[in-house]
Amino acid sequence: MSKKRILIALATVGIAALLSTQAFAGFLEGKKAYDKADWMTAIMNLRPLAEAGDARAAVLLGNMYLDGHGVKEDAVEAAGLYHKAALANNTDAMVALAVLYQKGRGLDVNIPVSRGWYERAARLGNQPAAFIYALHLFGGSKGLRFDFKPDPAGAYKWLKIVSQHGPDKKLAATSGNMADQIVAQKLITNDEMVAADRDVENWKAEMPESFTKTPEDIRLEELREMIAKEQAEQKLTDPLPELGKLPVETAEPKKKKSSDKPKGPPPGGHAVTEKPAQDGPPEDATPPVKTP
Repeated sequence: MSKKRILIALATVGIAALLSTQAFAGFLEGKKAYDKADWMTAIMNLRPLAEAGDARAAVLLGNMYLDGHGVKEDAVEAAGLYHKAALANNTDAMVALAVLYQKGRGLDVNIPVSRGWYERAARLGNQPAAFIYALHLFGGSKGLRFDFKPDPAGAYKWLKIVSQHGPDKKLAATSGNMADQIVAQKLITNDEMVAADRDVENWKAEMPESFTKTPEDIRLEELREMIAKEQAEQKLTDPLPELGKLPVETAEPKKKKSSDKPKGPPPGGHAVTEKPAQDGPPEDATPPVKTP
């Protein structure tokens, strides 16, 4: 390589390093202002970074749009920012996006897609996401074209993962107690417990490269296959869902007999809601979006 090419290469590396340093400094300033509720300064620093693809900045800016801090409240804009950050493998954004799909804020309610984002964040190592995903598995949910059966063994496994992996010690203790309660109430067999404990012992967070499709794309493919099959069986004449356009998919209300005794989480734990438009944990079980 000639001396001139070497100088050009070094200059390119230097410029890239400088830009990276400036971006990091900008994020720190934006985060500092965000924490102080200095919304205008936060926006001034975070918006350019979010537009340039900084997922951390996009999450914070999304939080501001969701709550109307320094900007007009706009859940649709927040959803777009979270989705952009989620595609960049930011697990806090995945949790935020899952919450919006679950509650129908800025997006149409879609329980399968919400579960998909919770699961992905959990598998990537996000502790709060793993906890919420465990609650979804425990409670199950059913809609027009989805039927997630309650899965106490799966819930036990993820609760144990939460109890052993992650920085939140309080959440870990709660999850451990809930897992113990599942065993105490004999909601899983001894073989299921042993198998789950073995999986937990060997569990490691996955790499983003493990996922090649978004939960939205996965759900669209499932729906198209189901509807095409129904059409072939002459059970319905509905058109196939448009590519890139998800239908509303809410969960049906769960029927509860007055004589039934609740099973599952111990007193003080989080029960699974029965609201049709919010499958999974109640609002107070959904952790706030982190500020990276």
